[in-house]
Amino acid sequence: MRICAAALREVLTEADRLAADAPPEPTPDLAAARLLRSCAETTRAAGRSLSPKAPAVTLADLDVAVGRAEAAYPVGAGSARDGPDVQRLCGDATVLVLADQVRVFAVGCRVAAGARLDDPHASSGLFEYARRSPWTLYWWQFRSHLAPRSAHLHSSLRLAVALAIARVAAGVLQLNHGFWVLLATLTVLRTSAADTRTALRPAVLGTIIGAVVSGGVMLVVADPIVYAIVLPITLLLAFGVGRLLGPVWQQALFTVLLTVVFAQLSPAGWRLAEARLVDVLLGAVIGVLAGVAMWPRGAGHDLRYNATRYLKASADAVEETVRAVLGDAPPPEGALSRVRRRMVLIDSSYCQYHSERHDPHGQRVNWDAVLSTGHHVVPGAEALLRRNPPGCLAGWPEAAALLADAVGRLRSAYDTLADEVAHGRTAGPAPVSMTCVDQLDRIRPLLRGADLRSVRHLVEVDRWLAGLADSLTRIQRPTADESAGRGR
Repeated sequence: MRICAAALREVLTEADRLAADAPPEPTPDLAAARLLRSCAETTRAAGRSLSPKAPAVTLADLDVAVGRAEAAYPVGAGSARDGPDVQRLCGDATVLVLADQVRVFAVGCRVAAGARLDDPHASSGLFEYARRSPWTLYWWQFRSHLAPRSAHLHSSLRLAVALAIARVAAGVLQLNHGFWVLLATLTVLRTSAADTRTALRPAVLGTIIGAVVSGGVMLVVADPIVYAIVLPITLLLAFGVGRLLGPVWQQALFTVLLTVVFAQLSPAGWRLAEARLVDVLLGAVIGVLAGVAMWPRGAGHDLRYNATRYLKASADAVEETVRAVLGDAPPPEGALSRVRRRMVLIDSSYCQYHSERHDPHGQRVNWDAVLSTGHHVVPGAEALLRRNPPGCLAGWPEAAALLADAVGRLRSAYDTLADEVAHGRTAGPAPVSMTCVDQLDRIRPLLRGADLRSVRHLVEVDRWLAGLADSLTRIQRPTADESAGRGR
């Protein structure tokens, strides 16, 4: 669903770009018009397919429309004598990019609806997991998270150390109900020191309230059968009503529940409540110490670090893709695989980041836009290389100089943004995005005698780079939802 959301945002962006680049009196383009209609129908069908019991969206009509548009792409775009119609080529390139994102959105909806992806060429590498067995996916996740900056690895180590200390403390102090120490540690321990401190107060206060109530009840009632009768009611209160009343009352009712359970097994009067209180206080201290000592800043620091590496991996993939088109390097399979691996780590950090408390006055990064950069790079590079095979622009030094300059500026923008994100800010100047036609105006005199198919390849590559520059610009501008969520 996250991939679907990123693809749908790119569809809207490409539609806006198509309207912005359109000349006042555009030349009729029936193939592009049919493709846009097919994109609209596929997008509507994909959205409807997410409803319960709705049929899965099919891609046959979209694929046919894309094939016809690609076949008609160089036709009617000018001639060697008159020069290529760059405006027409730019519009057609934008339509094809839009169709690529619609396809990603539709395939994502099929995956979300549970449909199988049997054709290995039916979707982007973003959905490679949809064709793998659960055990393969478990192994991929396990291998991906064996990394120093993995949010899951940090949580696992923090929890393991805290529980080990709690178990040793319960054994050394010879506590009769030592597992309550472990439960208290689990209750208090969070992924950041701030959240751990926040959970400490309701845990201790609720335990004190529950211990006082339990101790008073056990002074009056000593018959175990009474506790057996009220056990179902206590279960309902602890696991049902307690969640609605808040963490303090939930902890208090849970304390009463444990007292009711153990009063049936070994009645110990009010001292059972006292033992519960002592154990919870000990477990709370252990949980707080573990939360403060081990990665106290939570996922925020790791998210910035993973985002930095993610942006740099994306920049490497872009650079290698352009080098492949120019014939200077093989297809960038390794670079795209690194982007996908970085995507796993930043996804886990991002999910954990949203579960933590943040400073409402602190600066915010548009993390949705940061994550979308990889979703733009990976399927964009795959579609680009499918229509523009490696080496298609080899032997055209003017095109190589143009693309090398564009990639250099884009790489610099990626590096600058990665440095800003690493420090939790996006205050630097946003990269300036040029329209497709403006970008090619610099070498327009050289296009008159060029082969139309080579010009098409150049336009598509340049259009892709311009789209990536726009995606970086969106990272620099926090969204309204991001700004509204600062206090959460």
